[in-house]
Amino acid sequence: MSTPRVVVTGVGALTPIGNTADELWSALIQGRSGIGPITKFDCTGYPTRIAGEVKNFDPLAFVDKKEARRLDPYLQYAMASAVMAVEDAKLDTGQVDGELTLSCSGSRSLGCHWGSIKMLLKSRIYWTRLRQRIFL
Repeated sequence: MSTPRVVVTGVGALTPIGNTADELWSALIQGRSGIGPITKFDCTGYPTRIAGEVKNFDPLAFVDKKEARRLDPYLQYAMASAVMAVEDAKLDTGQVDGELTLSCSGSRSLGCHWGSIKMLLKSRIYWTRLRQRIFL
């Protein structure tokens, strides 16, 4: 029995130290920290005042205004990272075997999810935005 090969073809990153894979890598090399005071909500009454927050993220670069209002920020981050990864890979999704292709996304808050790209591409929101960004 042969071991399946794994090939990483594209990377997308949205983190407290960078909003692209290149920014993330540069910050890691420089030893920068993304931890700082919590600014996204009033943390009065919580035991901590610091966190790693994504900064300067514009969801409208990845989804339209109506979708941005409906989507939780974590979903906005996931979609942005997925779009960046597909763009980085320069994938022609019309020629990709969706049964053999996986998309992996991870988050410290959400865990890790593996799924078929075919299921991901069935999402109207994702597919519409992906087509607009890459193919049209």
